[in-house]
Amino acid sequence: MKSYLHSPSHEISVQLQQIQSLISSNPESALEQIDALQSKLASEHDYQVVCDTLYRIAGLYHLLKLPDKIIPIFDNIFTLCKQYHDDERYMFHKQNLATFYYLSGNFDKAFSVIFSLIQEYDSHKYSELYPRAFLILSGISKQQGDINNSQKYAQQAIAFATQNGHIGVEFEAREVLAAIFSFLGQYNQAIEQLSQVYLHPYCKTDERCFLGVCSALSELYSDTQQPTKALELAMEGLCVPMHLESMHNHAKLHSNAGRAYAAMGNYSAALREYMFSKKIRTDLGDKAGIILITLRLAKLYYQVGEYHEALRFSQEVLGDSKKYTITLYEPYAHLLIGESYVQLHQTDQALVYFETSYRIFLERNLLKEITRENRHRLFEGLIKIHSQLGNRVQSHKFRNELQSLLAGTIDQQDENRDAIYEFDVQRNMVTFKTMGMPSIIIPQSIQKSEKSKIPDIQVRVLGRFYVEVNGKEITSEQWKRKRSRDIFKYMVLHYKQTLSVEKIVDIFWGYNAPENAVNIVWNAVSVIRSILEPDMPKGIPSSYIIAADKSYTLDFGDNGIIDCCEFLHYVTQAQRCTNEYESIELIEKALSYYGGDLLPEDIYEEWTHAIREDYKSHYILCCLQCSAFYAEVHNYDLSISYAKKIIAIDYTYRKAYEILVKVCKESGNINEAHRSIAQCKKQYIIEYGEAPPTWLDQLDFLLSDGV
Repeated sequence: MKSYLHSPSHEISVQLQQIQSLISSNPESALEQIDALQSKLASEHDYQVVCDTLYRIAGLYHLLKLPDKIIPIFDNIFTLCKQYHDDERYMFHKQNLATFYYLSGNFDKAFSVIFSLIQEYDSHKYSELYPRAFLILSGISKQQGDINNSQKYAQQAIAFATQNGHIGVEFEAREVLAAIFSFLGQYNQAIEQLSQVYLHPYCKTDERCFLGVCSALSELYSDTQQPTKALELAMEGLCVPMHLESMHNHAKLHSNAGRAYAAMGNYSAALREYMFSKKIRTDLGDKAGIILITLRLAKLYYQVGEYHEALRFSQEVLGDSKKYTITLYEPYAHLLIGESYVQLHQTDQALVYFETSYRIFLERNLLKEITRENRHRLFEGLIKIHSQLGNRVQSHKFRNELQSLLAGTIDQQDENRDAIYEFDVQRNMVTFKTMGMPSIIIPQSIQKSEKSKIPDIQVRVLGRFYVEVNGKEITSEQWKRKRSRDIFKYMVLHYKQTLSVEKIVDIFWGYNAPENAVNIVWNAVSVIRSILEPDMPKGIPSSYIIAADKSYTLDFGDNGIIDCCEFLHYVTQAQRCTNEYESIELIEKALSYYGGDLLPEDIYEEWTHAIREDYKSHYILCCLQCSAFYAEVHNYDLSISYAKKIIAIDYTYRKAYEILVKVCKESGNINEAHRSIAQCKKQYIIEYGEAPPTWLDQLDFLLSDGV
């Protein structure tokens, strides 16, 4: 990238460093030295040196939190640039002014400055500055919750940068676009952007590019539940010494390290990293960054059961969001407040915040776009509270809406893992060094023993829980304790995800954890290992349970099969398939693995609720697609069969009745549909104590019409 800043003289550089070192300890002295430096600039004849030194002084005023002194500095810069007809430098510093407004949370002024500049720019003459303007617009739009425009501006930045061969700007824009994709849960698109940056030789030589991609990849690994790799990337970036220009990236890296530590159950380390990040962002006056880190602190306190602290920090997020019109994190703060009130048994208060979060996501058209985890947190909260309050109609409404949303957002977890795995392979093939410093590598999981015997493993959690090793079913006596079996189930439901011991303790005991809870987990894992690998000698690392950093990862490789994983795999394959007949074939293969509700014996275990509903929703949508397909090809028996499978699980599912009525009417089997509708009406009266919905009467009329 072209440098628009002239290096000051050695004397001025030393003075600038001295002033920066005084800002936190002696701000009055720092101000005196700034005044002295400005006086010295009056005798400087090179206007470029004057402009660029003034810009650095503006940065010092920003650190001193004196925004009123920044505008006059930029006015002086603009006057000099106009005087010497240096349009390019003028535009460069106009962008810097917009960046100051942006970091200060004054988005309207930042937007106004940038938008006017875009109209002034010649996209070819000022080709490096032009795409950067769109990057700033992308950041503004994202913080204001306008994700669609944020994505559009980032893509425009990439197009202009690529067109003119400015790789540094292009890569920065790709990092921004990847962050948007990751925010939306579109991890394949995110890794596609980031792999182009990280694996390119240019990334080895440009510090800004490297820090940015380390931060973005770390965030992506956290989003995909790979905290060990997230921490590795964050630490790889943090090995680069921090200076004034890198402070923003270092703040993000500390935040990402904190998020990874929190996922691994190391809450004290997470808090430390978050506070590092918050201090840097506070020094920078980065309002949006402070709001984000405050939200992460709120979630951290929620994770450790400090619900009042979680409420306090979440309310702080809402207050600052309103104050600085940074609306991106509002619905997430409302969601976290709702969850905290649930834990504090304040149901009415919780409902208010859940519904506010839902309304904001709905208004921004983000219900389909938010990540699977956040969508389930929101809908599970709404369904649970309405059920507790006896609002069963509302509860069913939200359950049906969740199923409809899933119809358009089938979980592509397997596909995402494949894309990230491919990137990991390429990344590991590259010996990566940064700024002459070796990458920091966190110890990886122990390699599988080639000498160990690899048993064949089959696990079923859809329907009756069943485990088979080497052709033999595992009996309840072999599990020794129920807790060992439950912990294995939890590991299966989070297959290939890293689970910290602290997380497992929190899931199964919460506040009531005994002093020896960690030992119980260790013993349970030892039992699980002996079941999966009965012939493995003691002292040899497990081939299937990877232990690292006080955490465990269950991974059978190619030597095991889990019904729920196979079910999701074929559902995902069907969604990718463009041939309708092949798609139905894949769906029916997926359905062959669905033996019933997930872990029905654990129906009251909270850690199964969201996942059970998720699989049930996928099952219903698969049956619905098959029923509709067979109705179109006039295979009425199969169509009715699939529709009735849906009704057996959820007798209020309207789309199933609509297909059933259509098929029964076409096939002449009117009584079958009448019986199903009558049974549904009866259930409404018995369970809800109220009149059935009018759509049932409409379907009844449709059946009778023309008979």
